[in-house]
Amino acid sequence: MDALVIATNRSQNFREWFEVWKKEIIENALELFIMHDTFDSRETQKLSNLFPLGIKARMLDHNDVIDEFKQYSWIIPQQSGACKSYAIYRAWKAGAERIYCLDDDCLPGPNRYVARHQFNLRMTIRNHVYETIDPVRPRGVPYLPENPIMLSHGLWENVPDVDAATQLNGYEKHYELRRGPIPIGALFPFCGMNWACNREIIPLMYFGLHGHAWPVDRFDDIWCGFIAKKIMDHLGYAVNSGIPQINHNRASDPLKNLEKEAKGYQWNCDFYEFVMNDLHIIGNKVLDCLLSVAGQLAKCEPVGYFAQYGDALKIWTSLFKE
Repeated sequence: MDALVIATNRSQNFREWFEVWKKEIIENALELFIMHDTFDSRETQKLSNLFPLGIKARMLDHNDVIDEFKQYSWIIPQQSGACKSYAIYRAWKAGAERIYCLDDDCLPGPNRYVARHQFNLRMTIRNHVYETIDPVRPRGVPYLPENPIMLSHGLWENVPDVDAATQLNGYEKHYELRRGPIPIGALFPFCGMNWACNREIIPLMYFGLHGHAWPVDRFDDIWCGFIAKKIMDHLGYAVNSGIPQINHNRASDPLKNLEKEAKGYQWNCDFYEFVMNDLHIIGNKVLDCLLSVAGQLAKCEPVGYFAQYGDALKIWTSLFKE
C-alpha cells in the first residue's frame, strides 16, 4: 500500500486541494491519511464526507493523538509539522510501503507527481564521489556498491522556498531549481511539503517540538532533514532532490512567519553546526541511529529545549519498536 499524507487546519483549502488531486489519488490507488490540526471532531467528520466510494481515507485529529499516545501526546504539538508526523506514523502502522507528503496549499505541477517520486525511489546512485560526466562513469570512479535512494525531495516550480526575511526583502527572480543527489556529508534544506520515502526510513520523519507552546517555529522540517540526512549518510542511503515539481499557492502571511521564525534563525545556525560537527551516529539500523541522536541532543544549545527534543525523539522511536 502507498499512502499520501497531508496535514490541514484550513477546511476550505483542503476541499479545494482534494478536488485538484483527486485524479492522481485514484489513478495511483493511494490511501489517504489526513491529519486535521484541531480538536473539533465535528469539523473533522465533515471533511471525511468529501471522499467518494473507492477512495480509502483516514481522517485524524488531535483527539486521536491523545487517545493513542495518552501522556506522551505532547510530542505532537498543535500548529506544527509534527501533526504530519502523526499521520505518517499511522500510515506506517497500516503497512505503507511508500509515503508521499503534501500540504493543503500545494497544487499539481506538469510532472506526474507519484510516478516521478516512484522513479526516484527505485534508483540507485554512485553517491560516494562527484562525477564529472553524466550518465557515463568517468575514469577513476571507484567500483563501489551504489546507494539506494530512500528519500525523494521535490520542489516548488512557481515560487522558491525561502524564509520570511528573504521573502519580505526581495530576492533574485531568475533562479535555478537544482536537480540531483545530495552529496554525502552535505546537509540540505528539507521542505516537508513535497517528498516521498520508502518504508525503511519512515521513522526518520519526525518533525519535532515546534509551533504551539514551544519557543521556536517553522524549522521543523529543516531540522528533521538535517537529522535524517546525517543518518542516511551513515547507513549508505541517498537523497535525490529537484523532481517532481509542484505549484505552491502560499497561504501563509510572511509578516506572521517572520515573527515565528525570528528566534529560530540563530538556533538553526547552531543546530546545523551541531549536526555537522558534533553529532555522531551510532548503529546500523534506523531506530538505533535515531536513539543515538536522541541521546546527544541535550548537548546542543539551548540545552533545556533540546533535552526535551531528545526525550520526544526517544518516545517517537519507541513507537516503531512495538
